[in-house]
Amino acid sequence: FFALMQMKTFLSFCLMVFVVSSIADGFRPAMMASISAYAKKENYNRSLSLIRLAINLGFAAGAAVTGFIALHFGYRWLFIIDGLTCILAAFFLLWALEPKEEVLSKEEAKIISEDGIGSSAYADHRYLLFVFFQMLSAIVFMQLFSTVPVFMKDNLLFSEAEYGVVMMVNGLIIVLVEMPLVYILEKHFERMTLVVLGYALIVSGFASLMVAEASVHMIMSYFIIAISIGEVVCFPFSNSFALSRSTPGRRGQYMGLYSMGFSTAFIIAPSLGLHIAEVYGFEMLWLGMGILGMIALLGFVWIRQTEKKPAEKTTGFGLVNKE
Repeated sequence: FFALMQMKTFLSFCLMVFVVSSIADGFRPAMMASISAYAKKENYNRSLSLIRLAINLGFAAGAAVTGFIALHFGYRWLFIIDGLTCILAAFFLLWALEPKEEVLSKEEAKIISEDGIGSSAYADHRYLLFVFFQMLSAIVFMQLFSTVPVFMKDNLLFSEAEYGVVMMVNGLIIVLVEMPLVYILEKHFERMTLVVLGYALIVSGFASLMVAEASVHMIMSYFIIAISIGEVVCFPFSNSFALSRSTPGRRGQYMGLYSMGFSTAFIIAPSLGLHIAEVYGFEMLWLGMGILGMIALLGFVWIRQTEKKPAEKTTGFGLVNKE
């Protein structure tokens, strides 16, 4: 960030943004992989939810704080404070966390061996398919940040303030609901069952936009609630699934592929969505996203059906049998 504020041309600024983003994307998989060393296996889902909670709180606080800093102190101080907070966070991690190594139990090693997971994530074909379906699902979900605002303003005649309220509801649901809901659900359902149920809610939310103009407030209320609850249910458990399939020496590789799927979707989603909306209209966009979402959903269902289960027994509906 200190180097970024020294850039004087558009090209140099873009190149430095690429460097900063590359470093950030290198940190994310390592952070996710470290959960296996610092959290008990039964706490993976809640640990991932806690990280998501921290990220969402950071986004919420960042939007308010950066606006205040830019207005009263100038944009230069944004880069300075960003750099300082990153350095402080790094020193805090070094001080607070001692390096740990993870050791697999015999039962875990047996499950991994039987499920065909090799020494490399690239040899785990089921996981590669999971990452592909996760990328498709993320392309649909990320329309929330690109085409949905345009749709709300141009077609539903929402103001910027009303869009802000909708996004605030999304953030509030995540902050207030995610941790307790994950704690309850993980006791009763399998991971992939929750991924399927959560993503089904997300797909239904986007599909509802096809008829949004018929009953604007009712449909948009359903949309944001379905998207938010679906995100809370789907993403922590999909992340946990990726973490659970890796061996200790390959955690970073597995989580790197997982992050790569989201990053690829982040590149594709805005341009694809806005192009379809401009050329074919929003109804065709929501129909297309619904079809793409169903493909991803069916992929998740297939992975759930073919995944080898751990020692705990489950019913046909993905409920955990506690007997």
